Amino acid sequence: MTVTVIATNNAGTVSSNATLSVIVTPVITPQPVSVTTNAGSMVVFTSGATGVPTPGLQWSKNGAPIPGETGSTLNIASAQGSDNGNYTLTATNAAGSSDQLEGHVDRHFHKLGRDPPSHPPTARPVCAMTRRCISR
Repeated sequence: MTVTVIATNNAGTVSSNATLSVIVTPVITPQPVSVTTNAGSMVVFTSGATGVPTPGLQWSKNGAPIPGETGSTLNIASAQGSDNGNYTLTATNAAGSSDQLEGHVDRHFHKLGRDPPSHPPTARPVCAMTRRCISR
């Protein structure tokens, strides 16, 4: 918002502009959802942030930033044991930063040399940070 002040008298008129900029701390929505999935399943975390100015995003795994993951979606194409962990989205702008509560990924797997369980894991819906579920 720009405000203009104008002062006038017999000697003339002078004006000056002032700009008001309100910055807003980032807010991340939606909240993350922990996921338990079968080995080889796709997991998608989708979120975003609002704030002024528009916040930058960074995904982290177990507290360490994931290089190149700076968008609103984090895809794990084929979940493996190395993907187990806590995933966090951080949004940052001039007003500050906001760390999203962690979404957790677990996956079921069979180790080589072991018999599979008598009741293998039932395919469960994969829902991560969205209200849309995909049965796997």
